[in-house]
Amino acid sequence: MNGLAKTFFCSLFLCVPNTLNGQVTLDIEAIDAGAEVTAVTLYRGRASVTRATELQLEPGAYALYFYDLPQSAQLASIQAHVSDTAKLLSVDTVEIPVATSNVAVLAELNEAIDEIEERIKALNSNEEVYKLQKDLLLTLIQQNSNLEVAPDLQFMSEQLTYINETLGQISKNRIANDNEIASSKSELDALKRKRVNIASDNSIQRNAVVDIAVLSNSTVTVDLTYLVRDASWSPTYSIRAGKESSDTQIDYEAELYQRTGEDWKDVSITLSTAQPQDSITPPMPRPWFVDIHEPVVLGTELRMQTKALPQPTAARGRNSAIVGFEADAMVLEEYAELTSAASAATVEGGGPAVNFVIPRTLIIPSNAQESITTAIATIEVESDSYRVAVPMLTDSVFIQSEVKNTSPYVLLPGSASIFYGSDYVGKTNLSTVTPNETFEINLGIDEMMSAKRTLLEKQTSNTGLFGSGKQTMFDYRIELSNGHESAIDTRVWDRMPVSQNEKIEIALLHNSKPLSTNPKYQSDKLKQGILRWDVSIPGNSTGQSVDVLTWTVEVTRSKDVEMTPLPE
Repeated sequence: MNGLAKTFFCSLFLCVPNTLNGQVTLDIEAIDAGAEVTAVTLYRGRASVTRATELQLEPGAYALYFYDLPQSAQLASIQAHVSDTAKLLSVDTVEIPVATSNVAVLAELNEAIDEIEERIKALNSNEEVYKLQKDLLLTLIQQNSNLEVAPDLQFMSEQLTYINETLGQISKNRIANDNEIASSKSELDALKRKRVNIASDNSIQRNAVVDIAVLSNSTVTVDLTYLVRDASWSPTYSIRAGKESSDTQIDYEAELYQRTGEDWKDVSITLSTAQPQDSITPPMPRPWFVDIHEPVVLGTELRMQTKALPQPTAARGRNSAIVGFEADAMVLEEYAELTSAASAATVEGGGPAVNFVIPRTLIIPSNAQESITTAIATIEVESDSYRVAVPMLTDSVFIQSEVKNTSPYVLLPGSASIFYGSDYVGKTNLSTVTPNETFEINLGIDEMMSAKRTLLEKQTSNTGLFGSGKQTMFDYRIELSNGHESAIDTRVWDRMPVSQNEKIEIALLHNSKPLSTNPKYQSDKLKQGILRWDVSIPGNSTGQSVDVLTWTVEVTRSKDVEMTPLPE
């Protein structure tokens, strides 16, 4: 094979004479790996990219070069895997400054600058023309005013009209010309700044070098994996609730984007809910010392001792990240980041992280302006549909469904399109939903139902001996209408006052239907004075046959107590 030859020293136990004491010298042949991106695991905010190559190699040592890693790659995260037919010796990185020729770009900039400068000259000439036109008109006016003959009034009127119109047009032209001059000068300054900045532009080529030893003629597969930023995925959902059944389907989809600097063409995509950690070291508390405060006396010389910053070492051609050799602790910590992320991502189904392996290859260009959408899974879940009425605020009755996530997947926060039967209802935002957790979705308004609330009577009277107390009674009535053929389960919501003072007593009386026994409601909303009835409204309950709910609120206090206003 053609390539650069190099000599590499390492501790490698091969079939060599004992006189070498285990130390061997290998002539390593440098070759282009010719690797393509074959697989990507997308996290939220970053991605794990794998380049793979398959080579037919003879016995010997080789340095495989993986060229042009993207600038977004985290070099400390690079790791390599080789097939059983070879041994991995080391993984290094090389950063090479590459001077960029900007001759063509500079020529184009110079041409654009010359064009704008000529334009500004022409605009300045227009300014002189407008000034001469105005001076000529003013001279004409002055000459007419010095004539001693009797003026022709009609001619004078026509002349004045012409002069006014012409002066107005000249003024407009001068303003437009001035604006164009200012815009051209701004554009010229920007191009000149760009020319200065681009004159000495350099870039860095980042390469990875994988050293391997091949013991026999064989086909060797080498994978290089690294983390990149500027890539992410976000979940989106289509939730379809059935009108005639309790079946609900969730279409789990993903929007993918990346601007890593390298295109992904026909790659295998895995979407992970895991998060590669920015730090794998737990934080520790620092000592907290307490002493007697001694105020600083003005004029006292204060001295601060600082440690000298470590001097940077000379740049090396290859950054050391050798497998099986002693490495810097920080490098090992960052190197372990990818391994930790991979371990978390292998969990499939339940648990804190889930992997979605897309069963087809995808093409995802490096473009921040575009994203692609791909299907992840279709999930059949359990749901319980009911109606919600809040007649104190609206006569409309809303359709709501309580959905239980019976899948093994964690549903991440994302936007959801809601469908009720074949009807599109609208969009909502879904929060994190873990397996076996329930969440509510709103399915719109039921046009065949209504709820009307009426304050039948509000009466205040004196109570107690000699009228020492005061009592206010609120009598309410709610009419629930159901135009469906069958009974509909409905949650009716209202409220009553809550006393914040022991001198004010409030009671719920004459409740025609019991309040909801839902444990969560009883322990939370009820204590806040929120009323909820879980009722089943019979079918065809319309007109004179509406379902009726009544109750009374009693507010009692001493006669001398001034309360905050009571809402109706």
